[in-house]
Amino acid sequence: MMITKDITYKYDSEADAISIKVEDYVHEESIQLNNNLIMDLNKEKQFI
Repeated sequence: MMITKDITYKYDSEADAISIKVEDYVHEESIQLNNNLIMDLNKEKQFI
C-alpha cells in the first residue's frame, strides 16, 4: 500500500532557510535538533 501526500516548500534566500510542509497541521511544540534544524510535533508528540 502506498500513501501519498502533497509536500510544499518555501525557500527564503535572505535567511538561507527552507521550510518543508508535509501536511496541514497546527503544531503544538517545536524542538531545535541543532543550529540548522527545527522539528515540529503535534499534540501526540509525533513528527509533523
